[in-house]
Amino acid sequence: MNYLKKFVANMAIMDGRTSRREFWFTILYIYLFAALFGVAVGLIGLIVKLPTLLGAAIIVIQAIIFIGTISMQVRRLHDTNKSAWYLLVNMIPVIGQFVFIFFLVSPGDDHMNNYGYPNNSQEATF
Repeated sequence: MNYLKKFVANMAIMDGRTSRREFWFTILYIYLFAALFGVAVGLIGLIVKLPTLLGAAIIVIQAIIFIGTISMQVRRLHDTNKSAWYLLVNMIPVIGQFVFIFFLVSPGDDHMNNYGYPNNSQEATF
């Protein structure tokens, strides 16, 4: 759960680094939260008609998580000593997503790089 606290605290911070372990555990927690939230909203929607306000709140929550995920991806790229501009690789059809996932699963630098010092030394235990 410390990963979620750190995710919320660094939601809009684009500088610094995020380790591979921190990135993937945070993504796992976000997907679990989204699945549970989706099931809960779906069950509530079966019982009562969802008001427009709840639909708007869901869109706002999704936008906040999207912004936080983008900033975390930028910090993960920084951990591998790549610029945030590498996010644009996703715009290349099909192959771009595979290349971007390769960047995300690559180990980070053990030493200081252009974006700072590594956050933790547990990278090898992942």
